[in-house]
Amino acid sequence: MNINLALCNSESCNSCQRKARECICAIPDFIRTNDRPTFTAYKSLYEDISKVDLESSFQAEESLIEKARKDFFRIEEFRENYFGRLPNREIRVLEIGPGLGHLGRLFLEKNYDYFATDIVPNYVSVFATRCFLSNVEVLPKFSDKFHIIIACDVFEHVLNEGDAILSVSESLEKQGVLYIRSPYLETSINYATRLGANYPFIHLRTYTRKLMRNLVESSGLNVKKLRLGEVVMVSHTRRSILFRKLHFFKLRLDLCNAYRSETHNADSSQKLIKYPKFESKYREHEVKALNSVGKQDLGSRIRRRIFFRPTEIWCIAVKS
Repeated sequence: MNINLALCNSESCNSCQRKARECICAIPDFIRTNDRPTFTAYKSLYEDISKVDLESSFQAEESLIEKARKDFFRIEEFRENYFGRLPNREIRVLEIGPGLGHLGRLFLEKNYDYFATDIVPNYVSVFATRCFLSNVEVLPKFSDKFHIIIACDVFEHVLNEGDAILSVSESLEKQGVLYIRSPYLETSINYATRLGANYPFIHLRTYTRKLMRNLVESSGLNVKKLRLGEVVMVSHTRRSILFRKLHFFKLRLDLCNAYRSETHNADSSQKLIKYPKFESKYREHEVKALNSVGKQDLGSRIRRRIFFRPTEIWCIAVKS
């Protein structure tokens, strides 16, 4: 029985039809939505994605562990300023979209009152009685609101980001902390099915500093920190500026290779592109920079700084 969820008694589980405090389900289902047909299709797609992700993660395990470690450090550092007098067991934490659970396990190891929610059970079942299903756009009405809410790699996916940020803000207690991490300046062509992407849609939007600040502050939250993350991916944009033009066929070929696409309407002539000598050298160093991710020696850090650009943005905000 998930009595620890402390959800409002007006909410009933979609599975057992009992009130939140009486729910007997292993994973209570409190999914609500204002647009059932669209959301049903959306949820079905993410169930498929989650199954593939669990079988073979879309990101390297080392990268996920490192991201979780950095996220945890940022939140812990900020938590000291706002909840320093509270023991960890009294700080209620909600993680929306916990993914493979790396960050959640860090919070449980430190004895936080941690809970996880998602729209699909595959991503939350690992947290046993400390999880439930819900839609971030219409979170349950919590009796005991949260001190900290985390949304890493979430807001770029949601259908209605306005509803989502309002729902999150309402679920925070006064002086509660929101931590968001999302893609920064990502190009939508990365998810073109005509270039081999496996799903009709994945990321629905990206963020800049201004867009992230506008999103958070529009819900009444007060931004305390807004930073770009570390560099992760090769920047096609930087390469294009250097060579003074965007060669569409080269970009298309890069993406086809990334998705291991055989053809996808690409001419055989596109596969036989011969790069100028200088550009070939540039690409060789890009690969070396990509392989240096995680290395902290001076040469690796300089190489990443030259050939990469930030691909993530993170924000910490407080409910005044």
